[in-house]
Amino acid sequence: MERNDVQQAIVELRRRLGMTQQDLAIHLGKAVVTVARWETARPPRGESLAALVRMAQAAGHDDLAAVFACGLGLAFQLASRPGAEDKLNPMRLSEGVQELRRHLGESQQAFSNRLGLSISAVVKYEGGREPTGKALARLAKVAKEVGHPDLANLFARKLMEQLGLSHGDLQILADASETDNEPK
Repeated sequence: MERNDVQQAIVELRRRLGMTQQDLAIHLGKAVVTVARWETARPPRGESLAALVRMAQAAGHDDLAAVFACGLGLAFQLASRPGAEDKLNPMRLSEGVQELRRHLGESQQAFSNRLGLSISAVVKYEGGREPTGKALARLAKVAKEVGHPDLANLFARKLMEQLGLSHGDLQILADASETDNEPK
C-alpha cells in the first residue's frame, strides 16, 4: 500500500524531530499502535491532524504543517455536510484562517490588507479568537474566489450560526433580494 501525503509527512516529521513512533504517541497522548496505523493504513483526522499542524509549526516545519493543514480540508468538508455537528469550534476556525492565508502564500500583513482587516485581527483569529461576522463573510468570499470551497463553507456556516440563520432563512433572503432587483 502506498502512503498518502499526510502519512509521508508524519514519517518525515518524526525523522526531523528524531522521534520514534512511541515518542510521537506519548507527545500526542495516543497509543503507539495509533501512530503506526496513521503511517501505514489510515491517516489521522480532526483534532489529531490539528495537533500535528501545531506540532510541525512549533518546530518550524511549515512545509509539513501545510501538508497536515491540507489534510484538514477534508475534515472541514465533512464537518459541513448535513447532519454533521453544527457547532464549529474556534480552533477549527483559526486553522481555517491559517490554511487560507498559506494557500494564498501571503504574510499576515498582506492577508489582512486583502480582507480589509487590521493585522492584529488576523493574528488574533489565527491564534484562536473567533472571527466576527464581517470577517467571516470576507473570509468566506476570499476562500470561494481562490477555489477553496471547503473553507468557504466552514466560514459561511459559522457566520450563519452567529447570525442565527438556517439555510431556509438564506433562501428567503435570496428570494427577497431577487424581488427587490426586479424592474418595476
